[in-house]
Amino acid sequence: KMRVFFNSKLALPWAAIGEQLTDVQIDAARRGDAEDGPYEQRGESDDKALVTMGVDQGPRCLHVNVAEWDRASIDSVTRRRRDIAFYKVTEWSDLDGIMQQHNVSCCVVDVLPETRNARNFQARWPDQVWLALYPEGLRDLVKWIGFAANEHGATGPLGLSGGYVQINRTEAFDRLFARFEPPLTIRLPEDLGEEARAHLKALSVVEGTDRWGQVVRRYENGRRPDHYAHAMLYSEIAGLQVGEIGPGEAPRERGETVAPATIHDDVGLDQEFDTIGHRITGV
Repeated sequence: KMRVFFNSKLALPWAAIGEQLTDVQIDAARRGDAEDGPYEQRGESDDKALVTMGVDQGPRCLHVNVAEWDRASIDSVTRRRRDIAFYKVTEWSDLDGIMQQHNVSCCVVDVLPETRNARNFQARWPDQVWLALYPEGLRDLVKWIGFAANEHGATGPLGLSGGYVQINRTEAFDRLFARFEPPLTIRLPEDLGEEARAHLKALSVVEGTDRWGQVVRRYENGRRPDHYAHAMLYSEIAGLQVGEIGPGEAPRERGETVAPATIHDDVGLDQEFDTIGHRITGV
């Protein structure tokens, strides 16, 4: 009943306790079974596409999601996304090649645990990259902290001076996973690997309490890997920064406090990232 109330009456995504993505839902997204017709399958983004990227830090590698956004549907809830690639890379410099290969408009990157590497990557792409945090108690879906907002020297979490986004983790996963419900608004690659599938299924909704003793819903992984799910979530949040997404979204603020991006020849920008260990086929 609560799900019907939130989804139908309030037009807000909401998942019940114990809910998680199923193979049936994931396979429907792979086939593109949208009610108003199937998605077109495309493997690479074009120069005119609105493309986002999400990066989650794992213990020994970086998990990457690249998504392309529908220009025709600008509503922030029903707007379609097409996930065109997943990657697993071991070097931060590999991200530069992916950014250029897909002409990424906005990228959201997990800031922990390797904060220094995340900040260095952002410094190479100051107009595209935001660092992501999951603060407890955030009431809104997101809060964007641009560099211009901290131009007087104020510092935020982890000593960050700006260029980061605070994300309501539960609400963001509600939003992402609601895309797998009718009407389907997400398209996954047909060659989605088993590891990425397992990461999406790892999260389920549980009931707990926050540090103030309030009962809350949250997504837990049951000690199972979930890195690709977080990468997809970061790409979802990055989607709020590209194109016209409707009223109420925060304008982008950057300022001039970060040096222009410098791309070095040794980063491997000409690499196609379709070899074993990079592209997700078989992952």
